[in-house]
Amino acid sequence: EGTARPSFARFILEHQKQYQLEDKQLGYIAGGMFAAGSDTTASAITIMMMAATIYTDAQARVQEELDDVVGHTQLPTFADQEMLPQVTVFMLESFRWRPDIIWNNYLIPAGATVIGNHWAITNDPKVFPEPHKFNP
Repeated sequence: EGTARPSFARFILEHQKQYQLEDKQLGYIAGGMFAAGSDTTASAITIMMMAATIYTDAQARVQEELDDVVGHTQLPTFADQEMLPQVTVFMLESFRWRPDIIWNNYLIPAGATVIGNHWAITNDPKVFPEPHKFNP
């Protein structure tokens, strides 16, 4: 009926053909996000989940590398990065494969120029407790 709130499941249903997803792949992706309790639109992590669902051979190499390097009882850290080349290239390829970004229900297409508000960023008291003080 077109009344569903914006969500990852709605996004992926609306873009199934664009991302060349078969029904089974779409079910795995949307179902996995539903099980995780996510109600967000596409982001880098969801694109990586989509790639892992579609390209199971690449996902298996990443999982094997993670198991060999960090095992099953801990998460990887930045200190592990040099020993995780498959993880790194999987992530980078995901960014290359689907470079569009959805932010606040706006599509920012690949190749778009995005300019941050430098003043607002550098004067945010959460980041810089005394933003108007010169403090090298």
